Amino acid sequence: MSTKIIVQTLSRYPITPRTYLVDLNDADWSKFLSSDNANRMEILKPYVRDIRHGLYATKEIIWIALDAIKDTNKGDIIKALNNDIAVMKDKITLIDGSQLDCYPIALPREERVSGELSLDTTGEYLQVGKKAHFVTDKELAEHRKQRAIDEKLFYEHAHLFLANADKILSDSRLFLAPVNVVCGLAYTGSFGRPTLGVYIEWWLYHKDASIDAKGLPIWFISGSPLSGRNACSAVDRKGKTHRAQLNGSFSAVWGSFAEVNNRYNEFKGRYLAYNLKEVIDILEGTTDAQQLFRLHLRLEKVRFDNYIVGLKKSLKRAGELSAGYRVKIQSLIFRQHTKEATEYYNKCINLQTAARLAREYFYEQRIELRKALRSGSLDNVTYQKTLTPLKKKVMEAECQCYQYEREGLKKIFGEDAYYFDFKAIEKLILEKE
Repeated sequence: MSTKIIVQTLSRYPITPRTYLVDLNDADWSKFLSSDNANRMEILKPYVRDIRHGLYATKEIIWIALDAIKDTNKGDIIKALNNDIAVMKDKITLIDGSQLDCYPIALPREERVSGELSLDTTGEYLQVGKKAHFVTDKELAEHRKQRAIDEKLFYEHAHLFLANADKILSDSRLFLAPVNVVCGLAYTGSFGRPTLGVYIEWWLYHKDASIDAKGLPIWFISGSPLSGRNACSAVDRKGKTHRAQLNGSFSAVWGSFAEVNNRYNEFKGRYLAYNLKEVIDILEGTTDAQQLFRLHLRLEKVRFDNYIVGLKKSLKRAGELSAGYRVKIQSLIFRQHTKEATEYYNKCINLQTAARLAREYFYEQRIELRKALRSGSLDNVTYQKTLTPLKKKVMEAECQCYQYEREGLKKIFGEDAYYFDFKAIEKLILEKE
């Protein structure tokens, strides 16, 4: 035997209650009747998945036995339950194209988060060094004190968040959890307030900008887009914050962060989201040391990947500079030996022409000799005796040309011949003309 009851869960957030039809067995039904609210929720966990997984932040339940409303049209009740009309879900599309169900709150804030930067009249974001910032207003001082506490709560658990990136990117309430870290630029002011999901996507998809040269995730962005000076901060495995050592320019850091942050402005404050403390409670209960160590290894790999990218960029830049200076040296030396270099070029052209004509003549004779060999008018011994001297002349002509190209440069430029070859001389002569 069993007893059917209708259960409605009430959240501690202003969201529409959810309603479920539960079929309790006799043993649980008798316990349910004699229990308080907390124990009743424990009894319902095996029956209701949302309660079992702690969804919707349920604080209490109300219920009624189905027999008590037996005169009501039960089909209508069950149909309404099956249609799950209790909560209307919207979708949020992430960078990778996946979508998360969002749960609208009953009384969303009226103002929308703007992605526009505003004029900084406080001078706060001009503080790219450790400058004193005096405060006389007590309320403002308390606000900043609380913000410092919120910032510390965030950066001390940054590695916990990154280790659970897959969970955060699969639950909109985790993704939209507000982060009270005010990042901004000199002269233009702060960005719109980020969410935890914004940081996760920035750390995952913009590693060259969001992970610093030491392999630490950057959690605070501040600086000047004009001068490039910055006061960005990164955090290590122990939750200690450090001055970030950027891999590239400051504009790449704030530009990529603003791009991800502005993507989700319309969702902020309009859908159900955990606060940061709740997120930490949820994640700490499911995160082990091995998971954090895997994150450490991944960040170390990112660190050296970025280091390799930096070396490649430096090598490319050095190669470009070296090539530029080589051209300048060639031009300077060539002007001092223009006459000799021109004579060298002309002689090389003559030798190359002679070598080409010798090879063309060799090819023509070989064709004729092969025809005669196939027709039987020429034996193989005669074929080889006739062809070998022609081939030898070709090799001698090409060797003479190659040898003069090298020796002629040394005779003209001496030790500076290293900077030249035939093509370089040809290019300089053609540019001169």
